[in-house]
Amino acid sequence: MAFSERHKIFMFRQTLNVSLKNFQENGSVTRKPGSGRPKKRTPELIEEAREVMEETPENVANAVRRRARLCLQERGSHFQHLL
Repeated sequence: MAFSERHKIFMFRQTLNVSLKNFQENGSVTRKPGSGRPKKRTPELIEEAREVMEETPENVANAVRRRARLCLQERGSHFQHLL
């Protein structure tokens, strides 16, 4: 989506105004600590993701074994359309 020049100027002025206001109030153009949207990455979610990643290689190996077994049972016939 391309923005018009008018919209780009509007966005630039808005950003400039917020930065100027922050500088006048805090002596810095950065956001106030604790402002903005809270992070969704909690220690619990990080630990859960770590556990899933540790299990993944085992799950992949099991899936490959299962698919290989099915392939042998079908004598590879389900791959005929690929030949």
